[in-house]
Amino acid sequence: MQANLGESIMKLKILKFLIIFIILTSLIMPVFGEEDMRKDPTCPLTKEEIQKRIDLTPPTNPEVLNQLKKDESILAIYGEIPERKGEDAYDWWISIDNIAYSIAVDGAFEKYHYDNGGTVIGFGPSCDGYIQITIYDELQNEVSSQDITEMKEIVEKYAAKKEIKNIPVVFRSSEMGQTSSSIENEHENAEKNILAAAPNYYSDKIRPIIGGISVYSSYTGPGTIGYVVKQTNNSSKRGFVTSAHLVDFQNISVYQPTVGILNGVGTSSVNATNKKVDAIYISPSTLHPFSVSAKIHTGNNQLVDVRGQLNPISGDFLKRSGLNTTSTSGYFIEYNYNYSLRDEQSGAVTFTLDKVGVMNGTTSQKKDSGGPIYIEGEGKVYIIGITQGHYGNLTIFVPCSEITSKLGVEALKMEDN
Repeated sequence: MQANLGESIMKLKILKFLIIFIILTSLIMPVFGEEDMRKDPTCPLTKEEIQKRIDLTPPTNPEVLNQLKKDESILAIYGEIPERKGEDAYDWWISIDNIAYSIAVDGAFEKYHYDNGGTVIGFGPSCDGYIQITIYDELQNEVSSQDITEMKEIVEKYAAKKEIKNIPVVFRSSEMGQTSSSIENEHENAEKNILAAAPNYYSDKIRPIIGGISVYSSYTGPGTIGYVVKQTNNSSKRGFVTSAHLVDFQNISVYQPTVGILNGVGTSSVNATNKKVDAIYISPSTLHPFSVSAKIHTGNNQLVDVRGQLNPISGDFLKRSGLNTTSTSGYFIEYNYNYSLRDEQSGAVTFTLDKVGVMNGTTSQKKDSGGPIYIEGEGKVYIIGITQGHYGNLTIFVPCSEITSKLGVEALKMEDN
């Protein structure tokens, strides 16, 4: 009897040890950057909605690489795109994003990056199913075949960790991205221009504060509010986010809709993380009190409830609201890691963002900076991010996941009001 009891106690101790070991192991295992909504407890979608979204993921097309060979901006192409559809296509998208994320986190391309005297100005997963490495077009003649081979081998090394062989890699030349900041020195003229050209919700004083309406920085002039947020560690503290490059320095006064004694909504507080995310959190204060509501202005004086925030995936049809181009739309194209920017006015390289998203459609312009990027359906919206700037005919945006991880805030949902 005692022997059996002792044996049972020993088994319980072993079981306890195993449980503790598993928990500790899960805590110290490296995070692989997977933005998989199936595994995200904060995803606002139901299981049925998640599955429907996954099932609608566009199939991959192996012929895409052959089509790219006709593009003059393509420098080199390697590997093959596997034929996938439905959930398998979604899994492929998650896999190539994981690979690019891990390369970024480990700094595996660091010596090739423009910031370090190299030619690379960004890299990431394309929604067409390959990993793209972007070379600054003004330096494309300086990238060596050895550099291209070495970078390809780095991608292959990380792909092997996920048991992926013959990973498709595309090297493309491109101009450098630009911010869409607006320099307006005369407040009166700026106010007059806004009021004359924009719809009411873009130009009027709106309280409570919502997303997709005008905001004014005493440093750069007019821009657009992205969306209303709550702090992740204290949901009672709320405010809004917009582009950091609109303020760029600490203690810059921020107004809505434009400069005015009674229009103040806060003062900027920029830190090192802002330079990696190009987003800033503005919260109410004793000097500048304001209330907020979980809605965004989608253009034409239409207000829509916010249901939460999502990570974009291949095939997503996105919409954008901005003070200049108002309501526009386009498809999610790709993610870009270690994305280099230059100032639109001076042309000088300003900073590098850890991660951005790219969408097509009408390109963002001055005063659109900070405006919401979202998915709309059934009278509600899911926030995807905020407008950052542009390169070529594409709009760049800062994903919500970057804003949450670096600023500690997340989209306020209508049920939180």
